[in-house]
Amino acid sequence: RSLRGLYVHSIDACRACFGDEDGDGGGGGTEACVALAELYDRERRDDGDAETAELILEVLSALILRGAIPDGASADESALNTVMEAVRALTSDAGADNPCLGDAMKWQERAKGELKGRAGAGGAFGAAEALKGTRTLAEAVEATFAESHQRDYLLLMLRSCPTTESLNAVKVVEDAGRGPPSRPREPEKKAKAAGGGATSALDRLISQVRDVLPDLGEGYVEAALACYGNDASRAIAALLESEADPAALHPRLRALDRKLPRRRREGDGRKKKEE
Repeated sequence: RSLRGLYVHSIDACRACFGDEDGDGGGGGTEACVALAELYDRERRDDGDAETAELILEVLSALILRGAIPDGASADESALNTVMEAVRALTSDAGADNPCLGDAMKWQERAKGELKGRAGAGGAFGAAEALKGTRTLAEAVEATFAESHQRDYLLLMLRSCPTTESLNAVKVVEDAGRGPPSRPREPEKKAKAAGGGATSALDRLISQVRDVLPDLGEGYVEAALACYGNDASRAIAALLESEADPAALHPRLRALDRKLPRRRREGDGRKKKEE
């Protein structure tokens, strides 16, 4: 409640978290967001108090929307990087299955709707209420920053955030699918032996990168993933950074044609012969 009183009522306090007067991002805003997300996840797993969860979502929304999102005059690449770092930390450092950011965006959508309803009915509301429900994080990013690959990737990250609702749905499906292990059929054995599972995972990673950078060849993307530990987020970030600073790209990628197609897999050749 003390945090809510501070950050929901003071834009200056939120901005101080994400940078000092020189704007060097030294206020610990990202660490504060991660700490809130971890607390939220702990409350969720322990069936904690709903009011506490609501307060956490409101404080997190205030911190990011008012602290990390700049006004139009200062919406430069550095500001975009600040938002990206906060979102990356919330979707990675706080745990890949932590739904805090996703739930916060759903809270923002709900708060915005409530505020519109009250305004339409001629209801009165204070400054803090007006501040909390003006827009969601995705809307703020889209409206504040110029169109770019980096902004599009950030929006993709935001739209793919898990929520408590989506995690619960996955759990229900997984629980329903559990049962005594059955003996795998012969075609499934062959697929596993041929490395079909690994191939399909790599296909998904390549698609994830090319959703953001569609002009790159599949072979080039595969090489980039290999250079960055098959981490799609790292690969995308590095490839985007290289557009402004080619020297930042991994040395193995500098000599490759960015349109490089993917090598034909051995299994593909066998399949064609059989057909």
